[in-house]
Amino acid sequence: MDFQPLPTVVVYSFRKLYKIGLGLRWVAREQRRLFLRDRHLLFLRTHLRLMESEEGGLKTLYVGNLPWSTTEDDLAEIFSAAAEVKGSRIITDRESGRSRGFGFVEVDDNMADQVIETMNGKVIGGREIIVNEAKPRQQM
Repeated sequence: MDFQPLPTVVVYSFRKLYKIGLGLRWVAREQRRLFLRDRHLLFLRTHLRLMESEEGGLKTLYVGNLPWSTTEDDLAEIFSAAAEVKGSRIITDRESGRSRGFGFVEVDDNMADQVIETMNGKVIGGREIIVNEAKPRQQM
């Protein structure tokens, strides 16, 4: 029984596949590192915003039932009629990037109740919006 070596094409392919496998492992490791970094930055931004709101007297308001076409600038512009808007954000779907129909607005603490009374029930883009004080996110 003669032992014949594998054809060079197969050996070459195996080496190439092995190198690709190492490369994919590196890519997966890098993606994981970037994911953890982004999650950490989001955590820091959230806590920084909370500290600023406690110190600076900012209050975050939940705005629901928004039209899908509403942008962060539109939201800030709409609420600027009631009070000075410190920040606004629209929550989007991760996969599609489309608005989920709600967002948040940050206003001065002493103006928050007045903004809620003024803006709650207001019709924007044919939809009656819901405005109330934002509650902390529940941990799962």
